[in-house]
Amino acid sequence: MKRMPLITYINRLIIVPFLFWAALITSCGILEPEEEKKAKVEVISTTKGMKSYNSPFITITIKNTGNATAYNVSCDVQAIRGNLIVDSGFAYFAGGGDIRPGMSAVDEAIFFDLESHSDYDRLEYELDWIQK
Repeated sequence: MKRMPLITYINRLIIVPFLFWAALITSCGILEPEEEKKAKVEVISTTKGMKSYNSPFITITIKNTGNATAYNVSCDVQAIRGNLIVDSGFAYFAGGGDIRPGMSAVDEAIFFDLESHSDYDRLEYELDWIQK
């Protein structure tokens, strides 16, 4: 009986298990790339109201629909009549703190230069945040 050279024997001990391991983790999805983490913040509802000092405001509810945490979330709101921005308000959610995926937050944007909600035709929202 012919003996196998030592180098061939060592190669089989190393290469065969490695190829088996590589095939196993590939078929199990272990080497699949992770889903990209991304915060996505959306306005989910708004409610109009009036302050006691006769300034209209909008209560804005936002939600992080992404898969990463957002913080320092803010919203600029423009009150527009025709093609003219007649006033703007600002909301800063959760005191600038974390809004984890699936969580919501509420804040108000006050319009100090308007007397009522009938002073504008539409509102436009611009959300801004930082992703953790």
